[in-house]
Amino acid sequence: MPICSVCKKRQAIVFTSRYDNGKRVDEGYCIKCAYESGIAGISDMFSAAGINDQNIEEMSDRVEDMLSGGGNSANPEDFLRSIVNNDFDDVYTAPVHGFLGAIDYWTRCSAKAVLGGVRVPLLALNAKNDPFQPPSVLPKPADVSAYVYLDQPEEGGHIGFPVGKWPFSLEYLPHRIFRFFEQGT
Repeated sequence: MPICSVCKKRQAIVFTSRYDNGKRVDEGYCIKCAYESGIAGISDMFSAAGINDQNIEEMSDRVEDMLSGGGNSANPEDFLRSIVNNDFDDVYTAPVHGFLGAIDYWTRCSAKAVLGGVRVPLLALNAKNDPFQPPSVLPKPADVSAYVYLDQPEEGGHIGFPVGKWPFSLEYLPHRIFRFFEQGT
């Protein structure tokens, strides 16, 4: 695993290429040095992820722990490969939180199995373009009781239902929830 080009201590996770006097220069940054670099676009990404001056040290330590095998894998390349291959929950999330694997984690943490027994009004809001759960796994009317109102808009992503371009409006979600409480739909 490459080491950060700046601090020469932590593992690089952000990679850039630039040209200096016509020659390509590839550099790798650890999360902390990438945060402090001010590289265009990276600051926006960190800000959107909630990384700031108050938590950058903690986030850096967490990433180092994950990359050094704090999850199931002692091999950092396996960890990174798991992200690319969509088996991150098998390699990291499940073992770190005491689950047998991704299927056990997904099954035991999902509310889908209990939606048929709900006896109070409930809004189940799931975006169809959530990158972590495809529409095929979303609850269907046959999976829920009459008290559950399924709302599955085409867009909304994984968290917060951002609208528009950066810096995104996050007004949709609270408005949607208030509408449910006021109108029941």
